Amino acid sequence: MRIKRNWLNFTLLSLLLVFALLVGACAAPATTGDGADTAMEEASDEAADLPGIQFAVNPDTVDSDRLLILPGRTRFGVGMWGGMTAGNWNFGSESFYMVEMPLIFMGPMGNTTPTPWLARRIERVDDNMAMEIELYEDAVWSDGTRITTADVAYTFELLYHADADYWLGDAKVLFPNITGGQDYFEGKADSISGIKIIDDFNMRIEADHPIGLVWRPLAFLSVLPKHHLSQYTAAQLWGGDFPDAWVPEVTSGPYRVVSWDEEAKVLELQRNEDWWGNAIYGKPGIKRYAEHSGLTLDNFLAGESDMVKVGASDYETVSDLPDTAIHPRTFMMTGYGLNRGDDRKLSRKVMDAIAFAVNRELWAEVLYFGFGQPEDSVFGLRGHQTANESFCADCDAGLVVPRSFDPEKAKQLLAEAEAEGDWDPNRVLILLGGAGGDAPVLLQQQLADIGVQTEILAGRELQQERTSSGDYDISMVGGWVSNTLRNCEYWVGSCEEDLWPANYHWCNEEFRSMCDVAMGTTDPDEKTRATQALMEIYFEDGPIWGVTQIAEFYVMTDALGGFIPEEAFNWLGTSGEKGVASWYWIE
Repeated sequence: MRIKRNWLNFTLLSLLLVFALLVGACAAPATTGDGADTAMEEASDEAADLPGIQFAVNPDTVDSDRLLILPGRTRFGVGMWGGMTAGNWNFGSESFYMVEMPLIFMGPMGNTTPTPWLARRIERVDDNMAMEIELYEDAVWSDGTRITTADVAYTFELLYHADADYWLGDAKVLFPNITGGQDYFEGKADSISGIKIIDDFNMRIEADHPIGLVWRPLAFLSVLPKHHLSQYTAAQLWGGDFPDAWVPEVTSGPYRVVSWDEEAKVLELQRNEDWWGNAIYGKPGIKRYAEHSGLTLDNFLAGESDMVKVGASDYETVSDLPDTAIHPRTFMMTGYGLNRGDDRKLSRKVMDAIAFAVNRELWAEVLYFGFGQPEDSVFGLRGHQTANESFCADCDAGLVVPRSFDPEKAKQLLAEAEAEGDWDPNRVLILLGGAGGDAPVLLQQQLADIGVQTEILAGRELQQERTSSGDYDISMVGGWVSNTLRNCEYWVGSCEEDLWPANYHWCNEEFRSMCDVAMGTTDPDEKTRATQALMEIYFEDGPIWGVTQIAEFYVMTDALGGFIPEEAFNWLGTSGEKGVASWYWIE
């Protein structure tokens, strides 16, 4: 078993250096226009100064017929066609983008800097009011048909179709505000006027509002083959109600689906030897692998899988296993969200009292056995490789410093709120605990210590029901960061339909307007002012508060290759350069 004990201290720079070294064997894709190539080149120049860096050594599984068994999600959506069939990061297979390619994927530069994938070049222009897209002229679908801008336009039109049924709400959130999109949605136009096709490989998307950080949604949006899927209605496509929803007959990526067992939730994939991208990106190292939902530590210990994700409570069980490697991961967040609806909204002083009551160090110790880290920002900035880009280096960092644990201060604030008529000490706050666990109990205990009564309601279905109806006060939150400019992804969609505004009942028009300013300007000083204003608004009124970092561990057999060095991201999913397809394993 291999693991570096000082893993909590690795930095963004070291990650970039790792990626720069490990993907060096492959031809680099074209720049996005956002500085990705520049950053990677700078990282490579300094690589020699870091100790312990070495190239990956191919495990025996590379180019073999051995089937690697990897964990899949508990829910797989309704197909393998990216965001349209909910086959994306939040809900479905981790492999959709290896089968049906989006224009970009989120690589080592994180969620704010895209890496071109199906697109050769993608760039915001004209003060971010438009986007230019260039495709590879050699890109072809698996049936030999050329991939063109008509396919990209067809994909965007499906987002704006009246029958679009996106699982997170309004499908237009995947690329909002395209000029003419609303007319198309309402049936007033036969096409979207803002989609300008220049030729088969170049196009332009024009918007009514500045195009923000759309990279993460775009990475979920597989480009679809118009010549194949246009035989089905939009309703059929969004519902996965067509013959090859799960085993696509026409693909664009380096892998194809061999089989799908819906009952067992097992998806088997095989490398496409004739993939058009082999000459550009290099051929993936792994021939065959399967995503298997529901794999547990017992399956791994019994030799029935090559990787398993475990929590801190199981760390001692896996720490001394032979022939395994462990990758610890801490940049996801545990926290809580406040209902900001008019009939449940807590006053500023009560919000602060709750924050002062939370002992973040204790959460890290109790929930993650000391492996977690307390958040050092209400936005959940710690340790995430995109934090630096989206935080605004010239802004006042003091605006996002969380409330330090101070129960006496919390009690004082509650007394002041009661005297001002903003707090009833007999009120019982409804606390949605989700799947349960220790986090809601910890929060309940710490609130009880300052005299706040709560009632925990556990269960995912109940949580979804209550967040939709607004019949709750606090809901436990776990997931990615939601800091500063990244917040503009979450909170500017439909107030009634999109997941975050609808569930937390926060639709702050001042915040939404300032997002337009921050996203639209190319003046660095104006961007700093707008970003700082966003931080102030969110800190005063926003619903999500980070408490601590989640600690979880990916445990894998040596057959999967492990990590060289161990900190490198190299597992099923998009956080590595190209995920499980493992360009790292190319000699």
